[in-house]
Amino acid sequence: MVRLRSSAPGTCLVWWSLTAGCGTSPEKSTCGASAEAALDTCAAAGCVAAFSGAVANGLPDCTADSGLVVAARGDVCGFTQPDDCTVVCDCRDEAARLDQDGDGEETAAAGGTDCDDTDPALNTADADADGYSTCDGDCDDTNPTLGPQDVDGDGFSTCDGDCAADRAWLHPYDSVGDGVLDSCGARAIAAGTHHTCALGSNGTATCWGLDDGGQSTPPDTVLVSIVAGHDHTCGRTADGDVVCWGDDTHGQISPPSDGPFVELGAGQWTTCGRRDTGELACWGDDGYFQATAPTGFFNGLGTGRFHSCAIDAGERAFCWGLGADDRTDAPAGTWQALVAGDRHTCGLSGDGAVVCWGDGRFGEARVPTGLGEVVQLSAGLHHTCAVDASGAATCWGDDTDGQLAAPAVVTRAVAAGGAHTCAIVESGDVVCWGSNASGERTPP
Repeated sequence: MVRLRSSAPGTCLVWWSLTAGCGTSPEKSTCGASAEAALDTCAAAGCVAAFSGAVANGLPDCTADSGLVVAARGDVCGFTQPDDCTVVCDCRDEAARLDQDGDGEETAAAGGTDCDDTDPALNTADADADGYSTCDGDCDDTNPTLGPQDVDGDGFSTCDGDCAADRAWLHPYDSVGDGVLDSCGARAIAAGTHHTCALGSNGTATCWGLDDGGQSTPPDTVLVSIVAGHDHTCGRTADGDVVCWGDDTHGQISPPSDGPFVELGAGQWTTCGRRDTGELACWGDDGYFQATAPTGFFNGLGTGRFHSCAIDAGERAFCWGLGADDRTDAPAGTWQALVAGDRHTCGLSGDGAVVCWGDGRFGEARVPTGLGEVVQLSAGLHHTCAVDASGAATCWGDDTDGQLAAPAVVTRAVAAGGAHTCAIVESGDVVCWGSNASGERTPP
């Protein structure tokens, strides 16, 4: 059987039957005085036993009726005569010659579209229908959420590890300063009464929700932690300086200059901080003595709407401010962490149990059973949330606006606000639930 195929001008492509001894890789030689001599080179490689047929100008005649005949065996080999006068004796069958990597697409040299015919993983098929093929740079053509396009203009695509493709302030970052992008997404989150703020990947704050006092208009300052009150927000720099923004009617955004501070808490119109010496300082509204911080050494702080609590040198809880509903009556024992809401306070005891006290009219002080090993607590006005060691978030208390409906995803950190809750999830993205009356659950 003879198979003939013409190609571009100056190139002669002839298919012939395979004979015994043919190898599996193309053999190349420079043209001799005649095409017969070139084919003899192929024959010496075991690809053809002999050549007979029409010859025109020293080259095989590639017209359809040329009558080129070689000994038949069944498999097909190829011969090309390119412009550079290199003879190629290709002993692979025709399908393999046109689709060398077996991905179903012909090589570009044969008029096909395959961008790399040596790698079956690279082709023009868009298997996941995301608009990109592996030839376009798609890193995983089975997953439509992974692609090479930088949608939000932050310099990263999802193929680069971008964890929030539609939020330019969330992207991969170096968390330890060693030059390796080992983390992605938000670094910290805080929920106020009607607004939310988070530290983006570069450490600057992004806020959303109510901004009537400027509480959602942060400065362009790199921060390491952030807290949110009613109509103000404060953050702490790596040097321990305090930076606040929002309403200052009560002096709540005017911190003392004698830091550095290692921890912050925000109430309704009050802010408190713990210095690196363990001393406390509070500023802003003092109508219930919530800004009159106790003296001594403390190693933990939780600030609520009109009261605060701190852990003293003996790991005991000490509370001050509005004491109605027993919100400042901390139980005896040792404590690892404290958080405060409107009329209630919760803490992680020395033995790892979550304990709450104060007004429980909405259930915010009634700790649910079955909590795992809790690693973080957050108190909103009338609800409380916890994250356990597995990353499961659980919330209890007032659910009027759905603020308890934590999604079933792995959670890094949670922040309970007025009637909403927000969290940093495993990917590094921010998700919120509950009230959206002022846009507080809709991160940009």
